[in-house]
Amino acid sequence: NAASELSIVRKHSPENAGRELMLDRIFTDSTTGTRWIVDYKTSRPGLDESLAAFLAEQTERYLPQLNIYKEAIASMAGPHMVIQCALYFPAIPYFHAIDSGLMD
Repeated sequence: NAASELSIVRKHSPENAGRELMLDRIFTDSTTGTRWIVDYKTSRPGLDESLAAFLAEQTERYLPQLNIYKEAIASMAGPHMVIQCALYFPAIPYFHAIDSGLMD
């Protein structure tokens, strides 16, 4: 239930029909059953930028992309699958879970 660099073709949305998506990492938490979509980012906070400000900006920037990934996986997984998204910053290192409420 895990894959890296997973390529899927999104067919659900007329405006994005046939669009290939590349998911950096996807896995299922064996304890909770939650399906995680993790997008790796090489960015890091600026010298005078707080972690909170950096994460807020990165979340805003990548939320549309994560929503597309979430919708694509949800269309394949079924209505009862809990799907969470996260950004991972290996340069910091920091795993930033995105509140699923922001994505609905």
